[in-house]
Amino acid sequence: MRIQRLQVPAFGPFTHLDFQFPEQSCDLHVIYGANEAGKSSLLRAIRDLLFGIHGQSADNFLHPYPNLRIQGEIRNRAGDQLVFQRRKGNKNTLLKEDGTQLPDNALAPFIGSVDQPYFSAMFGLGAYSDANRTPIRFEVGQRSDSKRTVFRLKSDSRPG
Repeated sequence: MRIQRLQVPAFGPFTHLDFQFPEQSCDLHVIYGANEAGKSSLLRAIRDLLFGIHGQSADNFLHPYPNLRIQGEIRNRAGDQLVFQRRKGNKNTLLKEDGTQLPDNALAPFIGSVDQPYFSAMFGLGAYSDANRTPIRFEVGQRSDSKRTVFRLKSDSRPG
């Protein structure tokens, strides 16, 4: 899955934030900034866009829960595109661009077997992999087939 665009109308410290990620032959986008610039909030916004805004989210300090909203445009390897949004709620939180409901499995062709704990472990690079504070361990080792040093993320929350 490739994120084409990320819009954050109301989430955490953000109001009307809009990122477009232009496609290039060398396609890597890095978001960086000073401490407290919002990098972790942006990562939570991406996670919550894909998997839902947590019921007890702390990202309502600027915008009340009913107003939390995240929008995205994604594309999968087959070239299928989806423009959608996520709202805070207990059900029917995945919406089309126009606000009508999407089925809960609408993101499956884009994210495959990746679930929220796996996403957080792979892209969060924090000290814990999930809300239960399962530690993430990094291992450095040799691959027997190539004799190259590899780095592997160890977490019990990988999809099968």
